[in-house]
Amino acid sequence: MNAPEHLVWLLAMARNPKIKPLSLHAWLKQFPQAPTELPEASESLLAHCACAVDAPSLQLARQDLESALASGLACVDYWNPEYPYRLREIPSAPPLLFTKGQAHNWNAPRMGAIVGSRACSPQGMAFTRELVQGLASQGITWVSGLALGIDGTMHQAALDSGQATWGVLAGDVREVYPPGNRNLAHEMTQRPGSAVLSENLGQQSFDPLAFKRRNRLIAGMADFVVLVESKDPSGSLITAQYAENFDRRLFAVPQHPSHSLSAGPNGLIQQQRALLCQQGSDIVQEMNWF
Repeated sequence: MNAPEHLVWLLAMARNPKIKPLSLHAWLKQFPQAPTELPEASESLLAHCACAVDAPSLQLARQDLESALASGLACVDYWNPEYPYRLREIPSAPPLLFTKGQAHNWNAPRMGAIVGSRACSPQGMAFTRELVQGLASQGITWVSGLALGIDGTMHQAALDSGQATWGVLAGDVREVYPPGNRNLAHEMTQRPGSAVLSENLGQQSFDPLAFKRRNRLIAGMADFVVLVESKDPSGSLITAQYAENFDRRLFAVPQHPSHSLSAGPNGLIQQQRALLCQQGSDIVQEMNWF
């Protein structure tokens, strides 16, 4: 399957370490639709970043794209009408998104994210299940990072109650990480409205920056973010910070001070950075979803 040339060019630019996400997004915003001649249109960006898109990088991008499309992955670029409008609002929106599954509506009316510790408590898992299942009537599409712990519990609770859920990955959607959630990811790809997605394609990269960039997508795709349990510092708090930066509603579930995972949510509440969440109605009321 031949990959469209503008997708090849966008992937090659997104992979160039000298082109930072903020610069790339600022360039994307200049064009209401894909330029007819992307090489010429990108000259100013490449000059600003003091780099070039060379033949080997284009060839690798083309090979990876054609392999991905042949395997059934969907690719949505920044100028595609289906591209999530919520992501367009953030200052580092990726030029491409790759997805595997049945997510036909990238712009669901209501989207929420729940994040928390991988080493969560049984009580945290139980609260997450109750929260998601209790909001089933609200028509929310749930987003998280497909990690162990709170993330995976949220995804499974959504599936169990017939709700759509999207898992955002740091690497290629065909190689789900962590391996312990691969069966869950497969189940998600078989359910209407659910999918796994990533801005990355090809060689896996699991350095801290990859997960931080993944966390910005979780916050960017949601109308609200709920933090259940976390230490301070933690990846979940990075997601919470992105939610604040992107003007998303931020909620935190209070924990007993002796709880080993209380520092994250309790700190956000104490600093008045997050709204208290003790039950689903707290979210419904704040979001004016009646």
